[in-house]
Amino acid sequence: MSGSNPVTPAAAPESTVPASPADTVILRPYEPADAAAVATIHQQPVSLRYTLAMPCRPAEVVGNWHAPLVSGAGQGFALCAVIDGKVVGHLALFVHPPPRSHGASFGIAVHDAYAGRGIGARLMQAMLDTADRELGLRRIELNVFADNTRAIALYERFGFVTEAFSRAHAIRDGELADGLLMARLVAAPPLAPPGD
Repeated sequence: MSGSNPVTPAAAPESTVPASPADTVILRPYEPADAAAVATIHQQPVSLRYTLAMPCRPAEVVGNWHAPLVSGAGQGFALCAVIDGKVVGHLALFVHPPPRSHGASFGIAVHDAYAGRGIGARLMQAMLDTADRELGLRRIELNVFADNTRAIALYERFGFVTEAFSRAHAIRDGELADGLLMARLVAAPPLAPPGD
């Protein structure tokens, strides 16, 4: 979990899986040139409603948010899901500083036009594989709006459980909306026997 090199998820390079009979999804690390596409994803109606994305967030802000992950100054990584050269999904995982460095939080969004094709699940699986096998993380957490049932079901499918209900979690469409804190815990892996 230490070091200054950016994490390149094992599942990201050259990982292709069909999202639908006509599509192939490529998962790869986020690159600075992806900032505009990620900003566009976060401006979609579903993303604006169900994430903490702010309207009119420019690509520069998105780029600055990811800069520590790309440069290695921050701990974690970001992934993009690409179909036919277009970034259609995004996930960023940020490892917490000590004394919480055994854990991380993440955000995920899929372009509205590509929802329901399993892209979010593929991003989640790649993130968890890297978090478990390469970073040795024991706790991954997220905040989600309490009425985002589709996302909650996805997180539960990957072992996340609700730990807390947060009343008036955030202002959304001029009203206070409730949220959930969800987390996934994993046990530490066994130690290899001496001599291995």
